[in-house]
Amino acid sequence: MGFAFFLAAVAAVFAQNPNLIEDLRRWSQIMSTNNTIFVRPPDAVIVSAAWFFGVVGALEFISASLRWALRWNPLRAVSRILTGVGDLIFAVLLLRYADRAISGGFLLTVLVGVLAALLMIYVTLGIYWSSGRSARWAASVQPPARQ
Repeated sequence: MGFAFFLAAVAAVFAQNPNLIEDLRRWSQIMSTNNTIFVRPPDAVIVSAAWFFGVVGALEFISASLRWALRWNPLRAVSRILTGVGDLIFAVLLLRYADRAISGGFLLTVLVGVLAALLMIYVTLGIYWSSGRSARWAASVQPPARQ
């Protein structure tokens, strides 16, 4: 199911920007000409990346709802929700970067902070749910027999 969602996101990106391969080639040529990888991508590539992460983020919510409805591992469903939130936040940040409202450094700083917060939420929920289901130590009703 995940690969099908990935292909759907790629199809949406190419529907939005049919010249994406040419834009990527042009960006690669600029990087090789300048002998550096620190070259701002063309705006069309940034917007295409935002589309990709936006579509993938939306599809993560569908995956999470299917996992929850089918009563598969609920922690994996929460993982999909948090992944979707992270993808959508990244898409919004990429659009702000394309509009030149934020710098690349600020984008990375905010993204790392968001990912850290989402990871802490996931780990906290995992510990909470797993500790409630674990076997608890119980004192023995009868004392052990002496030999």
